[in-house]
Amino acid sequence: MDNSTTTKHTIDTETTDPQQIAGQKRGSSALTTVNSSGHWTKSEGEGQKTGKENRGEGEGEESEAKRPKLGDNNTTTSLEPQANNTKMEARQCFVTVGATAGFRPLLSEVIKPEFLDCLATNDFDLLKVQCGEDLEWFDAQVKALPFSSAVRIESFAFTDDMTQHYVRSRGERDVRLPGVVVAHAGSGTILEVLRLQTPLVVVPNPTLMDNHQAELAEELESTGDAVYGRLGKLTEAITRSLKLVAQDELRKQQHLRDLQSVEESFQREQERERERESELKQEQANAKVLSGIETVQQDGRRQRDLDLD
Repeated sequence: MDNSTTTKHTIDTETTDPQQIAGQKRGSSALTTVNSSGHWTKSEGEGQKTGKENRGEGEGEESEAKRPKLGDNNTTTSLEPQANNTKMEARQCFVTVGATAGFRPLLSEVIKPEFLDCLATNDFDLLKVQCGEDLEWFDAQVKALPFSSAVRIESFAFTDDMTQHYVRSRGERDVRLPGVVVAHAGSGTILEVLRLQTPLVVVPNPTLMDNHQAELAEELESTGDAVYGRLGKLTEAITRSLKLVAQDELRKQQHLRDLQSVEESFQREQERERERESELKQEQANAKVLSGIETVQQDGRRQRDLDLD
């Protein structure tokens, strides 16, 4: 098997949980695989055949050699050191447009070379995109890209379980680096991502009329809960989100140091208390011994007095 970049398209039934995206539609499922020479295979449902683009092997290899490759020349450093040689999971950027309205401007921006290069530079391995009814359109845009990327691109239309993608974008020590969710400004999506404490970039959809998505994004950024992502400047939003993650990690580490200091202070106080209790017991034991000696001496003096009489 060659080293291929896989774009997955899975269309399922969306959950009716009010905290998750509602109203998602049923559909078929498809799987598209794009390899490094631009050949692709696609299957839709059962009984579909697999094919390649109409060009020869030699032609594909020649054009591949001419295509620039994003992220290959970047030297990156993990934010968290690995405790051992166990391979960590891919760092994920998850993009979601929801189910009620299309958001092609967002879908277009996340496959621009500058965005993919930003992800590769920051150690992202996987870009997963939930693109709703624009799945086929997005798939065509990915296939038409005039470059290849170090970041693997996967996409699907709808799913029963958005939560797994939000959780997968959250960091876990020694498992995966913290990623980010880039989401439309739907309140259900925002609440779910924040509940899971996953880094979030909120991108208002300017094509929607009479909505307050921009105000919501500004409020979330002002409270430090999310980053306001503006179309045309999403690389800046990713950078800000990573800085917030790093700052949050520093705060957590400082908090742990503070807790450790409190614990050490408590342990020292307990040790001093034990020492004081031990000293008190020793003093009481000494006093008892001295009292016994005094009693023996007094008895001896009384006995001598009696003998003299």
